[in-house]
Amino acid sequence: MREDRSSKVFGTVFLEIVMPPEVTSTPRVDGWTLRVWPVARLGDGTLEAEPDLPGACLTFLIGRLRAAGITPLVPPSDGAISRPST
Repeated sequence: MREDRSSKVFGTVFLEIVMPPEVTSTPRVDGWTLRVWPVARLGDGTLEAEPDLPGACLTFLIGRLRAAGITPLVPPSDGAISRPST
């Protein structure tokens, strides 16, 4: 997992999240690059995520976030990430 601190948008998944006060940094999830933006309409922030490998599973990401005490709002459907063909 790498944490990108630049301001360029890199993610393929964006989720609004609710974070408990004791979580003060971007969570680490193996196989994903994550960044939390402190801006959201409903939650505490917006999680930007990019899988490090093809076929990364959103269910795995959401499960790891919940295990870290972070609640994703309106989670995406289960399954692997598929990129549009260019």
